Amino acid sequence: SPFRLSGGQKQRVAIAAALSMMPQILVLDEPTSGLDPIGKMEVFSVVHDLKKMRNMTVVMVEHESEEIARFSDRVAVMNDGKIMLEGTPREVFSETRTLTDIGLNIPQVCELSERLNLKFQPRTPYSFLTLQEAEDGIRGHFSRSETEARTGADSGRVKTEPKATSDNEPASVHVENLHFEYEKGIEVLRGIDLTIRKGECVAIVGQNGSGKTTLVKHFNGLLRPSSGKVMVDGADTSGKTVAQLSKTVGYLFQNPDHQIFSTSVEEEIAFGPKNLGVGPEETERRVAEALKLVGLEEYRHIPPSTLGLGQRRKVTLASIVAMKPDVMVLDEPTTGIDWSGSIQLMNSVRELNKQGHTIITITHSMRVVAQYAERTIVMADGEVILDGPTREVFSKPDVLKTTFLAPPQITCLAQDLQSLGFSRDILSVEEFCSNLEAI
Repeated sequence: SPFRLSGGQKQRVAIAAALSMMPQILVLDEPTSGLDPIGKMEVFSVVHDLKKMRNMTVVMVEHESEEIARFSDRVAVMNDGKIMLEGTPREVFSETRTLTDIGLNIPQVCELSERLNLKFQPRTPYSFLTLQEAEDGIRGHFSRSETEARTGADSGRVKTEPKATSDNEPASVHVENLHFEYEKGIEVLRGIDLTIRKGECVAIVGQNGSGKTTLVKHFNGLLRPSSGKVMVDGADTSGKTVAQLSKTVGYLFQNPDHQIFSTSVEEEIAFGPKNLGVGPEETERRVAEALKLVGLEEYRHIPPSTLGLGQRRKVTLASIVAMKPDVMVLDEPTTGIDWSGSIQLMNSVRELNKQGHTIITITHSMRVVAQYAERTIVMADGEVILDGPTREVFSKPDVLKTTFLAPPQITCLAQDLQSLGFSRDILSVEEFCSNLEAI
């Protein structure tokens, strides 16, 4: 049954159903939302092949700029109900400042072009559109002899190091030999051992169906182990109800509509504190704080069901914030939201982490992971196969590839140019440029 599949797998079924009819015109509304990076690439490749083989017209609404740049013939950019840019991918993505100003996520190599043009003012401006073009362009700076001399250079980078988290910090979540079966004999989680310390900001990544959501649903009691142990704040979850665990662990569902039911935003946010026995004055104070954190003060009297997806996600985040749990589990918080909305949401999450909350985020956005997560846990087939600082995890692309993941585009570029002296653990365009200047 498709209802037993993960969110990303359900998306693939829907895409396959549309493709199976082989229409002359295929309209896809964010078809890769909820898919892992390799899954996104597979969808774009299939659509591209159908277009060529069957002369099919494809109209796709998408936020995935790197794939759009690679596969599209034409790109139209909409803003405030109008088409403000239209042309080939190269023409459109060369307007980096305009696209950034309206909050779009542009390919990192396009951002790199803009930065290099401003820095070096070359006679022929850079105009990278794909990873290969960027690699060829950067290699053009260096002679063969210089390349050999620079191998292994690792200086001058701007690194945003994670805040130190001591092993002596108490554990927010501790998992011992966790096994779980939805059906007898079919293991979804297979012997997971994991400790997440208080105050950490952790990302859990992996292919669709790898067990990420199943794992985190054990943290607040929505699921119970088939065998093994889950400890939250030092207490075994087996003796606690979901309601009791919700005081410690707040859970943001993939779909905000699975959580929203009140007639106004403020009622939605106040529901949790009231059920925890918080008094009226304290509840009102918490509602005001949560609304301010997510930037929804002006929407407090509006029915949350009438808001856009990004705003509904903010409502569900605020409703968790108002309960003041020590641990916040965010399951795909940025799926279906544009880059501007994703940054706004994750900036709110970062502020919560600074306040001392332990943050556990499931996401397929490697750029979100690179920008916000101090530690990354990689899952495959119900097991943890990588666990460490995000910079270290992304420096192992061969292992990530086995899990159908890939590092951010700028990290891939640095790894492809390692022979020139670029570090393989670069996480941002800023770091790349700094490394380039130091070589």
